[in-house]
Amino acid sequence: RRTLEELDLYLSLSSDALKTGPADLVVWPETASPLPATDERVLGPALRLEVPMVLGAPGGTPGEQRNSAYGLDGRVAGRQDKRRLVPFGEQLPFESLLRGLYGPVLSRLGLPGFTSVVPGSGLAVLPLRDLRAGISICYESVFPAFSRQAVLSGANLLVVISNDAWFGPGLGAEQHFQMGRLRAIETGRFLLRAGNDGITAAVDPAGRILMRAPRGDRAAFRAPFGQVDTLTPYVQYGDWISRLSVIVLTGLLALRWQAGGRRATGVHP
Repeated sequence: RRTLEELDLYLSLSSDALKTGPADLVVWPETASPLPATDERVLGPALRLEVPMVLGAPGGTPGEQRNSAYGLDGRVAGRQDKRRLVPFGEQLPFESLLRGLYGPVLSRLGLPGFTSVVPGSGLAVLPLRDLRAGISICYESVFPAFSRQAVLSGANLLVVISNDAWFGPGLGAEQHFQMGRLRAIETGRFLLRAGNDGITAAVDPAGRILMRAPRGDRAAFRAPFGQVDTLTPYVQYGDWISRLSVIVLTGLLALRWQAGGRRATGVHP
């Protein structure tokens, strides 16, 4: 019951915000819905908002546990499953090999067991009217390759949905946001970020923060954003730019060191 009440809260906050003026997109955080977006208890009320949406909800088939982002635009327009899972949070590393070790450890901790989330394998840019949203789910925003792949596949907007509640009041959520903020600069895209207890913000292609919601406030926030279709050098060439820069810098340092080693000092008695 409690989880359905939380879903009602997201719907109520979104509805109240839309009464103050139109919006082009509504973004809910990771795991905002306890039910898949295909469930009528989610889909029906969400579609009645009459605004394209990105929301975090369970994905997969019965018996599978996936962490997913859905795009809604008059229907379920697409789904992106989380591909990079959080070690020890969503998966146990080398679980098949270390099952005999994990079992006693979890038991000593008073945990009945651990159900790993099933990772996604494909890329799905979510089509939402004239927007094509490239999605990173929480931890994925730390890795540049996901955003670059999305832009190469046509994304003109980046969206990050996150659940940062487990960071508590520490600096983890801030670090997570700042690392993800780099994805906007690398790809030249606006980035919208929705966090349930983390940082909700809008970032422009230069990395400037256009809107940042205060942590702990239960509300819906309006944020400006745009769509961009040009490709940055990083998107076009990837990590070769940074690798080439390291090679050139290393070469220059080596030349300087050699030149310094050949200097002579004249001594006059």
